Amino acid sequence: MDRNEEYTMLSTELTELPDALSTSEQRVMARLKREKIRRLTTTLSGAVMSVLIFILVVNVFPTAAYALGKIPFIAPLAKAVAFSPSLKAAVENKYVQPVELEQTVNGITCRIEYLITDPTQVNVFYTLTSADPMIADVEMIFEDDATEPRLTGTTNRMNELDDGLRGITLKLFNRFLPKKFKLKVSVYESSDSFNTAEHAETIQQAGFPVRDYKAEFVFDMDIDSRFISKSEIIMVHAPFEIDGQTIYLDRADIYPTHMRIRLSAAEENTAWLTGMRFYAENEKGERFEATGDTTNASKSPMIEWCALESSYFANSKTLTLYITGADWINKKNNLVKLDLVNVKSENIPEGVQFTSAERKGDDWHLTFTAKTEKAYEDYKLWNFDFIETPTKRSLREVRWFPGQFSRFDEETKAEIETPYEFQTKLILFDYKEDVVWYRPYRTKITELETPIALKIR
Repeated sequence: MDRNEEYTMLSTELTELPDALSTSEQRVMARLKREKIRRLTTTLSGAVMSVLIFILVVNVFPTAAYALGKIPFIAPLAKAVAFSPSLKAAVENKYVQPVELEQTVNGITCRIEYLITDPTQVNVFYTLTSADPMIADVEMIFEDDATEPRLTGTTNRMNELDDGLRGITLKLFNRFLPKKFKLKVSVYESSDSFNTAEHAETIQQAGFPVRDYKAEFVFDMDIDSRFISKSEIIMVHAPFEIDGQTIYLDRADIYPTHMRIRLSAAEENTAWLTGMRFYAENEKGERFEATGDTTNASKSPMIEWCALESSYFANSKTLTLYITGADWINKKNNLVKLDLVNVKSENIPEGVQFTSAERKGDDWHLTFTAKTEKAYEDYKLWNFDFIETPTKRSLREVRWFPGQFSRFDEETKAEIETPYEFQTKLILFDYKEDVVWYRPYRTKITELETPIALKIR
């Protein structure tokens, strides 16, 4: 049975009335007869009797309630997720769990509307109702530790999507989603930006106010097993070579909300793979683009997992991965030296400039500019390994701020857009030295004229 048939069956299960309801009308009539009001029922119209049966159905049988009541209202959700081919396909295949949990704290109401889940990802769709515009931080709490709750995963905010509906994606690494977990929603005013209890004064000096949460909500989530599908794991073990470096495509994991590939590298490589440009395609010509999500290996800067849009509902007979480019960092001599006092750099990657450094108290505020191949598309400049000396591996605490595609022009006294160049800022906390070293995200870029084709299946 293929997946379309599986989900057709699921849809049928949700829309058909259970066998136990086939005699609902007779049972209602029998109860009324026992209560000696048969005469009244003979005057009830067929429409009124249908209402009585409907009320009984939706209160006793949740599956029928979903089928009768919820499906028409998934249309706004389908519109909201149109930006994501994977989520759009999930909604079209009714791979959605209605939740409808609601709490009100300090005059702010948070309502969890839907979940779209699979074993390694949770997409939460919710609404916030308040007098002032609000934004929410959403995180999962897994209470599988006997001593204290444990937070796992990362988030991608979708912001407000449609008709007040908001979404956020929570991703898991090195574990699978449990059936039950807690969802914590912390709400702050939209004028707030970054928040940290520590170094709050420094953040404010940098022009970023500290978040002041106005309300916090904790929801107990119970994932319906009907809406968590098994993944498809395909072992590939295909070697390929780029720029003299040997990489292996080990496997492909196909989930309803995303697809990801796992990579490994030959020990003799002289560089680590830190980025890759690629897409997948099936026999129908349908393309599944890379999403940009990657996970590094535990003991090196090399990427281990790369994500794509999902082919789960495409019913693909064949699937091929096409690689068009890669980013590398040399295994040796890859540290960049920054002279903070004189604003100079050594061994900095091509296309990146160290433009300013300012000491504020015990902290350094640094600014970089970098060129990008695609308009308004920034990328990581470092792997956050900021150290005092090349031999002293004590990592320093930093906070990085997203890239801005504009600069202030002294002549016109105005901000000028720079689509192919972005500026990013970094705070090096509690650092009293005048020199610092860091490991960049990439030292070399490879673009392929002819893509490398690897058969997944």
